[in-house]
Amino acid sequence: MNQEKFGDSYDMVKRSLLGWLSSQGAWAVHPMFTDDDPAGYRDDYCHLLGVDSGRLVFPGTITGVNREDWLEPAEKCEHHLFIDPDTGVPLTARGKSKVLHQYLLYADLVDIAKADIRKDKLTLIYDQSVAYNQDKEQILKEKLVRLQRRQVHGLAYMSHASFLLVSKDKDLLKYAHNALLKNSGIPDNRFVWPIATGN
Repeated sequence: MNQEKFGDSYDMVKRSLLGWLSSQGAWAVHPMFTDDDPAGYRDDYCHLLGVDSGRLVFPGTITGVNREDWLEPAEKCEHHLFIDPDTGVPLTARGKSKVLHQYLLYADLVDIAKADIRKDKLTLIYDQSVAYNQDKEQILKEKLVRLQRRQVHGLAYMSHASFLLVSKDKDLLKYAHNALLKNSGIPDNRFVWPIATGN
Protein backbone atom coordinates (compact mmCIF):
# COMPACT_ATOMS: atom_id res chain seq x y z
CA MET A 1 0.00 0.00 0.00
CA ASN A 2 1.49 3.25 -1.19
CA GLN A 3 0.25 6.23 0.80
CA GLU A 4 0.30 8.40 -2.32
CA LYS A 5 -2.36 6.14 -3.86
CA PHE A 6 -4.53 5.90 -0.75
CA GLY A 7 -8.23 6.41 -1.53
CA ASP A 8 -8.00 5.83 -5.28
CA SER A 9 -10.55 3.82 -7.25
CA TYR A 10 -8.55 0.61 -6.76
CA ASP A 11 -9.17 0.89 -3.02
CA MET A 12 -12.89 0.89 -3.75
CA VAL A 13 -12.51 -2.41 -5.60
CA LYS A 14 -10.54 -3.84 -2.66
CA ARG A 15 -13.35 -2.88 -0.28
CA SER A 16 -15.99 -4.35 -2.57
CA LEU A 17 -14.22 -7.69 -2.91
CA LEU A 18 -13.67 -7.98 0.84
CA GLY A 19 -17.33 -7.15 1.43
CA TRP A 20 -18.52 -9.75 -1.06
CA LEU A 21 -16.23 -12.34 0.52
CA SER A 22 -17.24 -11.53 4.10
CA SER A 23 -19.69 -14.43 4.02
CA GLN A 24 -16.65 -16.73 4.10
CA GLY A 25 -15.57 -15.45 7.53
CA ALA A 26 -13.50 -12.70 9.14
CA TRP A 27 -10.74 -11.01 7.13
CA ALA A 28 -7.43 -9.56 8.25
CA VAL A 29 -5.11 -7.32 6.21
CA HIS A 30 -1.36 -7.17 5.68
CA PRO A 31 -1.13 -3.69 4.09
CA MET A 32 2.52 -3.92 2.99
CA PHE A 33 2.87 -0.18 3.65
CA THR A 34 5.66 1.37 1.59
CA ASP A 35 6.34 4.21 4.03
CA ASP A 36 7.84 3.74 7.46
CA ASP A 37 5.31 5.79 9.42
CA PRO A 38 1.77 4.88 8.39
CA ALA A 39 0.34 5.83 11.80
CA GLY A 40 -1.40 8.88 10.33
CA TYR A 41 -3.58 6.86 8.02
CA ARG A 42 -3.53 3.20 9.10
CA ASP A 43 -6.90 3.50 10.87
CA ASP A 44 -8.34 5.35 7.88
CA TYR A 45 -6.98 2.59 5.65
CA CYS A 46 -8.77 -0.09 7.68
CA HIS A 47 -11.96 1.96 7.73
CA LEU A 48 -11.81 2.45 3.97
CA LEU A 49 -11.49 -1.31 3.42
CA GLY A 50 -14.17 -2.12 5.99
CA VAL A 51 -11.74 -4.19 8.09
CA ASP A 52 -11.40 -4.09 11.88
CA SER A 53 -8.16 -2.24 12.72
CA GLY A 54 -7.45 -4.98 15.25
CA ARG A 55 -6.99 -7.34 12.32
CA LEU A 56 -4.18 -5.35 10.73
CA VAL A 57 -1.20 -7.73 10.61
CA PHE A 58 1.87 -5.55 10.18
CA PRO A 59 5.30 -5.63 11.84
CA GLY A 60 4.96 -1.93 12.74
CA THR A 61 7.93 -0.62 10.81
CA ILE A 62 9.81 -1.33 7.59
CA THR A 63 13.18 0.01 8.71
CA GLY A 64 15.62 -2.78 9.48
CA VAL A 65 13.01 -5.50 8.97
CA ASN A 66 14.11 -8.50 6.94
CA ARG A 67 11.74 -10.32 4.59
CA GLU A 68 11.07 -13.19 6.99
CA ASP A 69 10.00 -10.85 9.80
CA TRP A 70 8.05 -8.70 7.35
CA LEU A 71 5.82 -11.59 6.25
CA GLU A 72 5.74 -13.62 9.46
CA PRO A 73 2.46 -12.02 10.64
CA ALA A 74 0.82 -13.14 7.38
CA GLU A 75 1.96 -16.74 7.81
CA LYS A 76 0.62 -16.77 11.38
CA CYS A 77 -2.70 -15.09 10.59
CA GLU A 78 -5.69 -17.13 11.78
CA HIS A 79 -8.20 -15.34 9.53
CA HIS A 80 -8.71 -15.06 5.82
CA LEU A 81 -6.08 -12.56 4.70
CA PHE A 82 -5.91 -9.71 2.21
CA ILE A 83 -2.37 -8.73 1.18
CA ASP A 84 -1.99 -5.31 -0.41
CA PRO A 85 1.39 -4.92 -2.15
CA ASP A 86 1.88 -1.71 -4.09
CA THR A 87 2.35 -3.60 -7.34
CA GLY A 88 1.54 -7.27 -6.83
CA VAL A 89 3.00 -10.66 -7.71
CA PRO A 90 5.42 -10.36 -10.66
CA LEU A 91 6.30 -13.35 -12.81
CA THR A 92 9.96 -12.58 -12.17
CA ALA A 93 11.61 -11.12 -9.08
CA ARG A 94 12.52 -7.45 -9.03
CA GLY A 95 15.40 -5.55 -7.47
CA LYS A 96 16.01 -6.41 -3.83
CA SER A 97 15.59 -2.82 -2.69
CA LYS A 98 11.98 -2.80 -3.85
CA VAL A 99 10.90 -6.39 -3.21
CA LEU A 100 10.33 -6.06 0.52
CA HIS A 101 7.81 -3.25 0.31
CA GLN A 102 6.32 -3.31 -3.18
CA TYR A 103 6.11 -6.90 -4.36
CA LEU A 104 4.97 -10.26 -3.09
CA LEU A 105 7.05 -13.12 -4.49
CA TYR A 106 5.79 -16.57 -5.46
CA ALA A 107 7.78 -18.23 -2.70
CA ASP A 108 6.22 -15.84 -0.17
CA LEU A 109 2.70 -16.49 -1.39
CA VAL A 110 3.17 -20.26 -1.37
CA ASP A 111 4.58 -20.15 2.18
CA ILE A 112 1.64 -18.05 3.37
CA ALA A 113 -1.02 -20.20 1.68
CA LYS A 114 0.52 -23.47 2.86
CA ALA A 115 1.26 -22.45 6.45
CA ASP A 116 -0.32 -25.00 8.80
CA ILE A 117 -2.61 -22.45 10.40
CA ARG A 118 -3.80 -21.20 6.99
CA LYS A 119 -4.60 -24.46 5.17
CA ASP A 120 -8.34 -23.80 5.48
CA LYS A 121 -8.08 -20.06 4.84
CA LEU A 122 -8.29 -17.78 1.80
CA THR A 123 -5.60 -15.32 0.75
CA LEU A 124 -6.56 -12.41 -1.52
CA ILE A 125 -3.76 -10.42 -3.19
CA TYR A 126 -3.95 -7.13 -5.04
CA ASP A 127 -2.00 -7.68 -8.27
CA GLN A 128 -1.13 -4.78 -10.56
CA SER A 129 2.07 -6.29 -11.91
CA VAL A 130 0.84 -6.81 -15.48
CA ALA A 131 1.77 -4.04 -17.92
CA TYR A 132 -0.97 -2.53 -20.08
CA ASN A 133 0.60 -3.86 -23.28
CA GLN A 134 0.68 -7.47 -22.03
CA ASP A 135 -1.92 -10.23 -22.35
CA LYS A 136 -3.39 -9.98 -18.85
CA GLU A 137 -5.48 -13.15 -19.01
CA GLN A 138 -2.57 -15.27 -20.22
CA ILE A 139 -0.23 -13.91 -17.56
CA LEU A 140 -2.78 -14.44 -14.79
CA LYS A 141 -3.28 -18.02 -15.98
CA GLU A 142 0.45 -18.58 -15.95
CA LYS A 143 0.67 -17.33 -12.38
CA LEU A 144 -2.15 -19.64 -11.32
CA VAL A 145 -0.56 -22.62 -13.06
CA ARG A 146 2.71 -21.95 -11.26
CA LEU A 147 0.86 -21.85 -7.94
CA GLN A 148 -1.05 -25.03 -8.78
CA ARG A 149 2.27 -26.81 -9.36
CA ARG A 150 3.09 -25.94 -5.75
CA GLN A 151 -0.25 -27.36 -4.53
CA VAL A 152 -1.81 -23.92 -4.06
CA HIS A 153 -5.17 -23.49 -5.79
CA GLY A 154 -6.20 -20.13 -7.15
CA LEU A 155 -8.34 -17.98 -9.36
CA ALA A 156 -7.94 -14.41 -10.53
CA TYR A 157 -10.34 -11.52 -10.88
CA MET A 158 -9.35 -9.83 -14.14
CA SER A 159 -10.08 -6.12 -14.40
CA HIS A 160 -8.29 -2.77 -14.42
CA ALA A 161 -7.55 -3.76 -10.82
CA SER A 162 -6.72 -7.46 -10.81
CA PHE A 163 -6.56 -9.79 -7.83
CA LEU A 164 -5.44 -13.32 -7.05
CA LEU A 165 -7.48 -15.44 -4.64
CA VAL A 166 -5.69 -18.55 -3.41
CA SER A 167 -6.03 -21.33 -0.88
CA LYS A 168 -4.59 -24.72 -0.05
CA ASP A 169 -8.22 -25.86 0.19
CA LYS A 170 -9.66 -26.28 -3.32
CA ASP A 171 -13.26 -26.64 -2.10
CA LEU A 172 -13.00 -23.44 -0.07
CA LEU A 173 -11.84 -21.62 -3.17
CA LYS A 174 -14.89 -22.87 -5.09
CA TYR A 175 -17.20 -21.69 -2.29
CA ALA A 176 -15.53 -18.28 -2.41
CA HIS A 177 -15.98 -18.13 -6.19
CA ASN A 178 -19.67 -18.94 -5.80
CA ALA A 179 -20.00 -16.26 -3.11
CA LEU A 180 -18.43 -13.70 -5.42
CA LEU A 181 -20.81 -14.61 -8.24
CA LYS A 182 -23.84 -14.51 -5.94
CA ASN A 183 -22.97 -11.39 -3.95
CA SER A 184 -21.36 -9.20 -6.59
CA GLY A 185 -23.12 -9.81 -9.89
CA ILE A 186 -19.69 -9.88 -11.58
CA PRO A 187 -19.94 -11.97 -14.77
CA ASP A 188 -18.13 -15.28 -14.52
CA ASN A 189 -15.92 -14.50 -17.51
CA ARG A 190 -14.09 -11.96 -15.32
CA PHE A 191 -12.71 -14.84 -13.27
CA VAL A 192 -9.64 -16.65 -14.58
CA TRP A 193 -8.70 -20.21 -13.60
CA PRO A 194 -5.50 -22.04 -14.40
CA ILE A 195 -7.57 -24.26 -16.71
CA ALA A 196 -10.70 -23.36 -18.66
CA THR A 197 -13.22 -25.24 -16.50
CA GLY A 198 -11.97 -23.95 -13.17
CA ASN A 199 -12.04 -27.51 -11.79
